[in-house]
Amino acid sequence: MKKLLLSLIMVLVLTACGANTTSTETAPPQNMLEEIQQRGELIVGTSPDYAPFEFIDPSKLGQDQYVGADIDLAQQIADDLGVKLTVKAMNFDDIPTAVKERKFDIGLSGFTYTDDRAKVIQFSEPYDNSESLCQGFLVRSDNTFTSLDDFNNATVTVQNGSVQQQYTEQQLPGANVRFVTALEDGALELKAGKTDAVAVSCKSGEGFLANNPELKLSDTLFAVSDAIGTMVIMPLGEPELLEAVNTSIIAVKDAGLYTQWLSDAKALSAQVGELGAAKPNVFTLLGAYGNVFWQGTLGTIWLSLIVVFFGTIGGALLALAKMSKFKPLQWFATAYIELVRGTPILLQLYLFVFGGAQFFPNGISDQMWVIFALIFNSSAYVAEIFRAGIQAVDKGQFEAAKSLGLSDRNMMIKVIMPQAVKNILPALGNEFITMIKETSLASIFFINSLMTSQSIVSAATHMKLEALMIVGVIYFILTFSLSKVVQYFEKKGQTNHD
Repeated sequence: MKKLLLSLIMVLVLTACGANTTSTETAPPQNMLEEIQQRGELIVGTSPDYAPFEFIDPSKLGQDQYVGADIDLAQQIADDLGVKLTVKAMNFDDIPTAVKERKFDIGLSGFTYTDDRAKVIQFSEPYDNSESLCQGFLVRSDNTFTSLDDFNNATVTVQNGSVQQQYTEQQLPGANVRFVTALEDGALELKAGKTDAVAVSCKSGEGFLANNPELKLSDTLFAVSDAIGTMVIMPLGEPELLEAVNTSIIAVKDAGLYTQWLSDAKALSAQVGELGAAKPNVFTLLGAYGNVFWQGTLGTIWLSLIVVFFGTIGGALLALAKMSKFKPLQWFATAYIELVRGTPILLQLYLFVFGGAQFFPNGISDQMWVIFALIFNSSAYVAEIFRAGIQAVDKGQFEAAKSLGLSDRNMMIKVIMPQAVKNILPALGNEFITMIKETSLASIFFINSLMTSQSIVSAATHMKLEALMIVGVIYFILTFSLSKVVQYFEKKGQTNHD
């Protein structure tokens, strides 16, 4: 036995020495470019709702689903660096912050230069000017505006942080400006009559026309300058990475590759959004993209199950801690519960996803951070459910357990908790129903869920209202069915109790 232990110790020592030797052989990266090359991976942030530049092909899975001219450029940059490409999706206006915080190595989503952005991130050479040369408006088909002056007293919707926002603020000072995070939201507002126009580039605006015959591109355009082009963004203070990216961009432009990629992406975008000869409506959309909604449904159920399972465990521990006689533990549990219940879940999601990246850069996926945030939130609410359930147990049960000589620990585990769990099962079921709806917030970070499937389909077809209706029906079916199951077990428990 002693020889075996000695052998194991020697193996561990040799392994540690080997690890130390290996670590000294590879010098720590001196800059972000070296870090990317050592990692063997280029992490690119994009908002895949801007066809034909970046969008999702619903017929594909994983990294292959991200397509478009900007994705082709990202792949070229990764190839030139000799690393693999990893694309991560996020809302457009959140990407610069994520790049600044080094959550992504670079951002590629049709970004243009602004003085405010330049204070926190740096820009590459422009890789495309074609989009900049034609900037106008998506309007309803009966719109009769003929000049920019006609828009001055109108309501104009713009994507937050976009170049169209700059043009609107500069050239339409008298317009009422509405902000959206995605152009699909602007088109939905336009169709509902909430806005008079949506500021878009001509290329992106064309994609909305195929399945929305009530819309058109206005003949009125912004006065633009070809000096403004789309650029890659990256963290400040990384001249080596900037030079490498610029080298790739110059080679791409000299070879005319981006023009070809854009042409191919435009054709693919039209193919992805094609619903056939049938009139675009909810049923044709469901028939064409039923698998996408199905995957989103499974993602929502799976996410809810994971969160409620671990949230229940965490909630039980928090409830016991709050009812503990050990004051520091009691204070911690109370502070935790009050903090969570006193802040919005959306704020908690952002703090986990962005704040977590500060402590574990690129070590934990956005999906895991979202799960952690939802468990963090659910545990606080479940803790109060458990506490109420424990307090609902008849005091005679506590006295009986004490009279049998059970310790506080055994009394809680063997006598009180089983009865408390029986009391709170309906409430836990309701927490599951609530979590199914709250997982919709995961779509902000493009985590697989029902609302994410809506975003994918809306970006591909520009039929946001119809996609929302389908998702709404699925959410209702899920929550209504679960509520009936909860009611059944609640009645069964009452019957058994009687």
